[in-house]
Amino acid sequence: MLTYFESALEDFDRYEIIEGRVCYYGWSMDERFVVKTSQCAVAITGGSGHMFKFGALLGMELAGLVTGERDQADFTR
Repeated sequence: MLTYFESALEDFDRYEIIEGRVCYYGWSMDERFVVKTSQCAVAITGGSGHMFKFGALLGMELAGLVTGERDQADFTR
């Protein structure tokens, strides 16, 4: 795993791993997506394994949200 990130991080040899953990899926208590927006960013998380299973569809819908073609409340629902 470290070898994979070595080329992606500047000054890789200065980093130190203090603790490692595994998180297969991020999830919300009701297993729904959590969408937060600001003027320059959109963050989406939650949804148990749904985020992985529906990644391509979420990407398309998120693009609609960013371009204004999709309403946030509608997207979250």
